[in-house]
Order: sequence, then structure tokens, then C-alpha cells
Amino acid sequence: PGPHDVMLGRGSGTSNHIGNINFRLLVKEHKPRYVAASRVDKPKVAGEVVEIWRRQSPPGRFLVRSDSSQGDMSLWDDVGDRKARQKTSQCLRGT
Repeated sequence: PGPHDVMLGRGSGTSNHIGNINFRLLVKEHKPRYVAASRVDKPKVAGEVVEIWRRQSPPGRFLVRSDSSQGDMSLWDDVGDRKARQKTSQCLRGT
């Protein structure tokens, strides 16, 4: 995973990853819009944040550790836009 990748998971390894840090900064920029949005518009704000993240060069990704990872050989899979929007909404709701 690189600087434009959000690693989904628990623990300091994912929290301290540069991509996750950069993503939290992006979320922080959009949080006021999310808080002010109606219940119907909140998913749209989350979707826009995902689009912004994915439009980076190289494209931003939302990754989860693959089931086929072995030991120190970690493989990562993109979770897709639906799961990415769910994760983004969760971050926008957080403190």
C-alpha cells in the first residue's frame, strides 16, 4: 500500500499508514458539509469524498488484507466503492 491507499482494519499499523493519515485530513475538510447535510444528502457527501480520493494520481484505493496473505507476504484487495463509501461515512461521523 502506498500514500494514496487507505488500509481498512484495526491497529496502529493501519492508523499510522501515510495513506490513512492523508485520508483523515481529507475527511476533516469535508466534515462540516457532512454535519450540515440532511440525512438524504449525507451519503452524497461521503460519495464525493470517495471520488476525490480515487481521482488522485496514482488513483487512491481502499484496501483490505487479502484472505490469501501468508505470513509477512501481505496481499491487498480493493473493497470497491460501496464499502469505501461506508468507511468514509463512518469517518465523517467520528470525532
